[in-house]
Amino acid sequence: MIVAHFLQDFETLKAFSLTCRSWYVVVAPHIHRAFVLGRRKDLYRARGGLVRLSELHELNLIPFTRDLQVRRWGWPGGWFGPQAFTPNGLLHFSAFTNVQVLKIQGMDIGRFFPGIERYFHQFSPTLRSLSLEDPACRSPQQLSYFLSLFPNLDDIDIRGSYPSEAPIPDTQPVPFSAPSLQGRLTLHSFTMFQTWAHLIELCGGLRFRYMALYNVGECTPTLLDACSETLETLRFYESDRIDNPSLTLNLSRLKALRSLEVVNLTGRIWEPITHCNVIKRVFPTIKSPVFSEFVIVFLWNQRNDLLLASALFETLRTLHRVRPFKLVFLFQGWYSPSRDEHGVFEEMIESMTAKGFLGFLDSPPTIRGEPL
Repeated sequence: MIVAHFLQDFETLKAFSLTCRSWYVVVAPHIHRAFVLGRRKDLYRARGGLVRLSELHELNLIPFTRDLQVRRWGWPGGWFGPQAFTPNGLLHFSAFTNVQVLKIQGMDIGRFFPGIERYFHQFSPTLRSLSLEDPACRSPQQLSYFLSLFPNLDDIDIRGSYPSEAPIPDTQPVPFSAPSLQGRLTLHSFTMFQTWAHLIELCGGLRFRYMALYNVGECTPTLLDACSETLETLRFYESDRIDNPSLTLNLSRLKALRSLEVVNLTGRIWEPITHCNVIKRVFPTIKSPVFSEFVIVFLWNQRNDLLLASALFETLRTLHRVRPFKLVFLFQGWYSPSRDEHGVFEEMIESMTAKGFLGFLDSPPTIRGEPL
């Protein structure tokens, strides 16, 4: 019970572990829950300091890991391939049998073929969330096959991609299983359409409940159609539609959509009137009977910009006449409304109310925080 109050305080947990064997047994799984593998072949970094992977293996600490990160440490492109393993590295890597969250930077998927199962089979029973930053692959089929290795996978986060320099295999890989894919999908600058076409064919559709799609080209309508029965929250990037006017979204097929999150990445939120026009084109296409929430997403340092965004609020007033909604401000950054000791958020709402920005709402807006 005592340890449960300090699960996010690693220094205190490490102090607890030195008390006696009984305390160590209770605390050890929490200390080693998250583990980071570095790029250097003989040195690895964990929360408790620099340790060798072989030492963790000898101490039987690897099975405690639930959150495993393979970090690039500044190396460009795809560095993480079979060549990254020391002679005993694969043996130790195979001991991660309870990982639920796997994050890899710079994975060269193409170099693991054929025989990729040899390196990742241990994650198959337990993996629920997979994040890939700048993965390299020779073909979209290689990535879809890699995803199919994890039948219980719910969440996918892919940011960027590189072409692999691995030789082209003689045969196309046959998918291993149909992943669950019932959680969150985040794609950033990833346009491999065939990867999702293969997964949709394999799974008979997709079942994601949350999507954030930025700069993914023609993948967007395909993914939305595949999740038309299950998608509850869509994060919508206005700049995507401004740069590509032909990609105007039609959300009429999303039967379970409850929340639309709108992100502006191109400047101050009151400046480009084209942003408001993009929202006006997309919002009326929502036909979901359960839709109830409109979310404005921006960085914490844009808070003062919001106080001057009269054009934005005029747009929101127009949309509210079309379909009433609950308004939410979502601040990205480490600042949280729950820790607002100086009443900054409260003052912001009061200022917007005094300016008459919020008169069209049925209830005051909600404010949330989100880490970057």
